[in-house]
Amino acid sequence: MAGYTSPLRVREVGPLAYAPGTDGQEEDRKIARLIALRWQDPGRQGKVPPPKVLENWANELHVDVSYLQRAFALISRIPDLARVTEAGEVLARLEDEPPEAVVPALLEARFGRTRAWITHVVQYPSGSEVDLRLRTTTRGPHEHVRAAVELGVAADDGTGYVIVPQGGHSGMGTELKRYIIAPRLPDDLHGVTLRLVPEASGRSGPVPSRVVRPQGPVNFGRLPTKRTKRGRR
Repeated sequence: MAGYTSPLRVREVGPLAYAPGTDGQEEDRKIARLIALRWQDPGRQGKVPPPKVLENWANELHVDVSYLQRAFALISRIPDLARVTEAGEVLARLEDEPPEAVVPALLEARFGRTRAWITHVVQYPSGSEVDLRLRTTTRGPHEHVRAAVELGVAADDGTGYVIVPQGGHSGMGTELKRYIIAPRLPDDLHGVTLRLVPEASGRSGPVPSRVVRPQGPVNFGRLPTKRTKRGRR
């Protein structure tokens, strides 16, 4: 009917909490305890069981393997998700801040056929902006390779840095990933180590013909400076 507007409105509804004492609550408490134990184990943070193991568990438990894949992908990112609010606050602050300095970094890391480098750090009052560039040698002109790595920061004094991915792009065999890091990195990077860390499984992205991933963290080192030879007079 022309001019008629339905009074009904469709709205998204989040999960409903069950009442205390509901059957199954004790089992959920056990699940919560196991998740907490896994999160507290640094050796398993950001990692998921191998695909074949998940397939075996899915067959054993009579569930769709995609359910387990999504569940473990989410659990593996608990440290990141716990900082979502803090990351949002960091981005909100930096939106109103002008950059104060561009500090040369000249860092390089390698694993397999992949080379990564960081040329500079843009410094803001509340944080730093870092561009991570990656290049992987391909086996042919039509092969699309994606390096499944992310930027990590290890501080000698135990400072917990918030690292917020800001997107990127790829093309011609090179990838660029941009990150916001807070608090602000030291200008000389003294006391901190920038590193490549394996990307958690389940992340979205273009479908490549090959994915390369390091077995563990790979630290960046200073790019060697080339000395120019002076000719004899």
